[in-house]
Amino acid sequence: MILPIETRIYLAVDIGNTRTKVAYFDSRESILSNSKPQQFWFFFTDTLEESLAETLSHFAPSSVLSVGYISTSRVINPEEMQCWNRFEEPPVFHRIHSLTPFPLNNRYTTPHTLGTDRIVAITGALTQVHNTPVLVVDAGTAITYDFATSRSEYLGGGISAGIRMRFRALHEFTARLPLIEEARHTPLIGDSTLNSMMSGVINGTIAEIGGIIRQYRQKFGEEVRVFLTGGDAVFISEKLPEEHVMDECLVLKGIAVLLL
Repeated sequence: MILPIETRIYLAVDIGNTRTKVAYFDSRESILSNSKPQQFWFFFTDTLEESLAETLSHFAPSSVLSVGYISTSRVINPEEMQCWNRFEEPPVFHRIHSLTPFPLNNRYTTPHTLGTDRIVAITGALTQVHNTPVLVVDAGTAITYDFATSRSEYLGGGISAGIRMRFRALHEFTARLPLIEEARHTPLIGDSTLNSMMSGVINGTIAEIGGIIRQYRQKFGEEVRVFLTGGDAVFISEKLPEEHVMDECLVLKGIAVLLL
C-alpha cells in the first residue's frame, strides 16, 4: 500500500547495534505538535538494507524525502544504500552527531564523546515541555540518564549496564550461573537460582532507576519531568512506581525536530 504523500516527507532513522527504528512524519506541523509518527517501523540492524527497502516501498517514487539519521555502528552508511534509487529526486540526508548544533546549551565537558542518541533524546524531550527540567532514562543495551534544566541547559547524566548486559555479566564472570536470554518480572524472593538471578537483575534495575529519579527530584524539584524510552522501556514502565512518561519514539522525535 502506497502511503499518501505531501510535498515533502520526513524520515527519522535510528540505527542501533541490534535494532533500527524508522519513523515517518508527514509535515512540519506533526513534528512540532509532538504527536506520534504517522508510521513507525523497527527491524534488526543486520537486515538493514533489505528491511529499509521494504519500508521505502510504502512511499511513491515521486516523494521528496528529508532523512535524518543517527548510527551507533561506524561501518553503516545508509546514504550509500541502493534502496534510495527508487525515488525520482535524491533524498536530502542529515547525519546527526554529537557536534551537530542542537537547540540547547550543551554543558557536557567532553561533547565529542557524548553519545548522539543521548543528546537527541533530550532534544525530543525538551520539545514536549516548557520551562521545565527533564530527565530522560533510556533503557537499552546500556541505561543512560540525561538531564536538562528548565533553561534548556544540558548538564549530562549517568550510564549503567542494561538488563541483558547484567545477565550476561553474571554468566560470563561466574563459573556456574546460566545465561538468561529473556527477562520477566519475578517476586522479590527468588525460589530458584534462575528466579534469584531474575529477581536480582530486574528488581535491582527498577530500584536503581527509581532511586535515580528520586535523587534528581530531590535536587531539582518535584517538577522534573521524566521520560522513559529505549528497548526495555515498556517492560520497565510496568513496574516503575515513580511518575514518568513512556515514549518509545523519543529519539526519533528528536531526530525529526533537527530536520526542521
